[in-house]
This record gives sequence, C-alpha cells and structure tokens, in this order.
Amino acid sequence: MDRLDTRYLNELIPIMGAFVTAGAEVMGQINSRQTELQLAALFDPAQLTSAQDRNAAVIKLDELAALLDKTRSTYDAYILGLTARLVQALQKLPADRQTEYGQELMGKVQTLIKEQASFYQFRHAWIDATRRLLALFETHREAIWIEDGELVLASEALQSELNAITATIDGAAAAEAELLRTRAERIAALGPLFGITAQ
Repeated sequence: MDRLDTRYLNELIPIMGAFVTAGAEVMGQINSRQTELQLAALFDPAQLTSAQDRNAAVIKLDELAALLDKTRSTYDAYILGLTARLVQALQKLPADRQTEYGQELMGKVQTLIKEQASFYQFRHAWIDATRRLLALFETHREAIWIEDGELVLASEALQSELNAITATIDGAAAAEAELLRTRAERIAALGPLFGITAQ
C-alpha cells in the first residue's frame, strides 16, 4: 500500500496502536499475576506431594482462570469500540483508498483478535492441564512419593498418565510462546506503515 497523507495517518495510527497495546496489556497483566502467584513452584515434587500445597495451588489456579475471563470480557468490549472508531476513520479516507486500506487494516485487526483469542485458549489449556496434574497427585497420593529426592510412582500406568499430562502442559506453553513470537513479528511489520512498535 502507498503511504497515506499525514492527516489520515494521524487518526489511524493511534487506533491501530491501541489494538496492539490492548492485547499486550492484557497479556502483561495475566503474566504478572501468574508470577505473583508463584505457580511455577507448584511443579516442584515436594509441593505436588503435599496436600496443603496442592489445595493452595487449586485456589491460585481458580484465581488466574477468573482473571482470564474477566480481562477477556473487558478486552472484547474495548475492541468492539476500537473497531467502530477504525470504521469511522476509514470512511474519511479518499474514496479510491477506502477499499484498499479497509481490507488491509481490517485483516490485520482480525488477525490480532484471533491471536488474542488463541492466547486465552492456550492459557486456559495450561490451567486445565495443571488442574489435572494436581488431581492426579491427589487421587493417587498413596501411590506417589519422593525417595532420595526423586519422584516415585507405583506403576507404569501412573507414570504414563503423568507423562501425558505434563506433555499437555508443556504443549500449551510452547504453543503460546510460538504465538507471541509470530505476533511480535506481525506487529513489527506494521512499523514501516504506521510507526507502531512491538509490545
């Protein structure tokens, strides 16, 4: 696309920037709270084999899931308003540029929205799998213990179930990391056109 006149860019740039920063702020809020909750520590065998620590972890996961749902609702409402602003700004463009820019920018917006939805999907998958992990240790608490600093499971079937759950947890985390990587690249590509930087 050819660069637009400055008077149009001055209205479009803040709107497109807001689409980018809205998602980044939500992700930052979620990640910050997850760090504060110290959920990474729950994968320590000593915590997994402690009923008290497992119960505390369930409460923390419930809080994180509730925060995800709350921020998603707020994000969706905000994006709806931003989209209306973008439509209005596009309608001010010269007639011969409206279709070109409308398709291009709306396509980028839809991609950002889909990526945000995937972020919620992957994080919820991580939470759900972690809940399954805690439930496994709770249900089979008599068949899982620590010996010489190592986690011991009473059967191969139990070990296989544990491996499947941890694979799901790792898979969700990896999928989210890849999403954030490609998202950063996509946002960076907007820079030459709109002066937007990756978040």
